[in-house]
Amino acid sequence: MYQVSLLSNRLSCPLYRADSVDEISDACLNDVTEAVFFEMKGVFLSDEITENENSDQYIESLKKKYVRDGRRMKGVGQLARAIEKIVSKEWSSKDQDFSQLKKAYPVLVVHDGLLTSPGHTEFLAAQFSQELVPDSVLSNGIMIKGGVIVLPVIIMLISDLEDLQSSVNYFSLRDLLWDYSQDCPDRVMPLRQYVARSSKYKYRYNMNMVSETVQTLKAGIREMFGVDSDARLPSNVEADRVEGPASNRRANEP
Repeated sequence: MYQVSLLSNRLSCPLYRADSVDEISDACLNDVTEAVFFEMKGVFLSDEITENENSDQYIESLKKKYVRDGRRMKGVGQLARAIEKIVSKEWSSKDQDFSQLKKAYPVLVVHDGLLTSPGHTEFLAAQFSQELVPDSVLSNGIMIKGGVIVLPVIIMLISDLEDLQSSVNYFSLRDLLWDYSQDCPDRVMPLRQYVARSSKYKYRYNMNMVSETVQTLKAGIREMFGVDSDARLPSNVEADRVEGPASNRRANEP
């Protein structure tokens, strides 16, 4: 049985170090013995790079944006460093207790859909492993670092994360990430494709986003037509909406 204090604040956004104002990761979902670490990246590979036939330049650009740029960690490099520092107890958090951590899930949330195309997920998973320097690697790609099980990095589109906001009412996020890692250890199949093919997991509409969209549409109707969107539009507005303004109709009459 876990202490109530360990479960009272499972989510930290961001996760701060105990001894400074520096971040450990952009977010963390801590379930005492298992924790999901998130890094978010809103950068994109430029057209100049993606259209360039020089594969070495492409890989170098990918590394600079999502692994490391010189000594500065980026993306999967940040996740590897965060987990390594926590496992070694070199870093601790002011908001979360990782003293009982047994399993870590690294998740990189991206805006660039290119990163879920063939070759990219496998490349970033390999780069994560190189930065983590695990004590051992199992046959299914799962790593052991300081006695903690560390999954290969999971690449998640921002749209996946948005859809999960409502979807996790029907299943556990950790169960999804664990099953994905078991079924797709090489990361050849992107997470969204895995969910689409799964009979156990299904994305559901993000109801918060649906509600915000509806409110925006209602505000637009009020601004354009001066009426409440829940009320019926005046008959002349209804006619103009279907046929166009009366002046236009007269201009087109014979």
